[in-house]
Amino acid sequence: MIVLALVLAAGPLAAVAGAAPEQQQTVGLPGPVVGLELSATADSLTVSWQAPEVGGAPKGYIVHIKPEAGRKGSGKTKRPKAKKTAVTFEDLDEGTTYAVWVRARNTAGKGERTHASVTLPDAEPAAELVPETELSPEERTTPDQPVDGGAQQQDDSSVQQAWTPQCDSQEEQSTGTVLVGNFGQERRKSDWSTNNFVIAQGFTTGNTAAALEGIEVSTCTLLNVAHIATIRAELWSAAPTGGPESKLVDLVVPNQMGEGDVTFTAPANTLLGASTTYHFVLYTTSRVDLRVVATYSLDEDAGSQDGWSIADLSYDIKAQTPQGGSWVETTRDGVMLMRVRGHEQPTGHLSLQ
Repeated sequence: MIVLALVLAAGPLAAVAGAAPEQQQTVGLPGPVVGLELSATADSLTVSWQAPEVGGAPKGYIVHIKPEAGRKGSGKTKRPKAKKTAVTFEDLDEGTTYAVWVRARNTAGKGERTHASVTLPDAEPAAELVPETELSPEERTTPDQPVDGGAQQQDDSSVQQAWTPQCDSQEEQSTGTVLVGNFGQERRKSDWSTNNFVIAQGFTTGNTAAALEGIEVSTCTLLNVAHIATIRAELWSAAPTGGPESKLVDLVVPNQMGEGDVTFTAPANTLLGASTTYHFVLYTTSRVDLRVVATYSLDEDAGSQDGWSIADLSYDIKAQTPQGGSWVETTRDGVMLMRVRGHEQPTGHLSLQ
């Protein structure tokens, strides 16, 4: 077993403005966690730490691991509550070096990341198997069989699946090239309808331009319903007030889509500017729902790139098209469950404005 310990110095406090000087309250971001320890076996990694010594009290933590050779956005993430300061990741690859970071979070935001890395040891050679002794017919036993009701038990199982929709499940980790997203969060038990509504969700890029590959959402749309609706997915610029302002490009809608995660692909050479806010706009042009899942959490994926963020609110227009409507902040709980995929571009590339 490999054990690695790392202790970091405490970080600064952060202030939140908005009130008059005499009423202004200073809210402390959590400082960096301390006493980071990694304990590795051939196929598992236990990460433990101690609470920050400065800053606001954490309400929970974000723990992320990924192979050092893995691409951005890959890896596994766990989000324990404040009382839990150790987690274990299993089913890992022996002999692989994993990069690890842990950060505390509270209502003021997310604290500084504490980084470490560890190489998992190679697995020990498997013990030689001893052939089992052949049993005589008299010694053999048959598995217990149900006396009755076997068919009824099967029917009850199918009924259970019928009222538990796939879109209420949770996804623990993301795959592929992720720039920012809020997948992996708690999904609502209900969903948003685009029947007579146009919905928009904003996101802000980091300090580097990026090529947009596509935007992924989670839907509760049945396959036999989706084909009779005209679905539109678009990328819009943001107005100075924060809401959508004007359409930039159309995103490609899949030929087939059903319940679960759906990606709307960006046209080739769709470049996003650095430190810029955009809106993903989604709606149907007929009176058939494309139902989109929302999340109560405002956190982003732990694998998101630094500086990228999902907006803490969404907008909608009560209409079947954006023309002639007015964007308003939606009163529905949660933000759109969304993930932006792409890759960062070198400085100097042209981008959408």
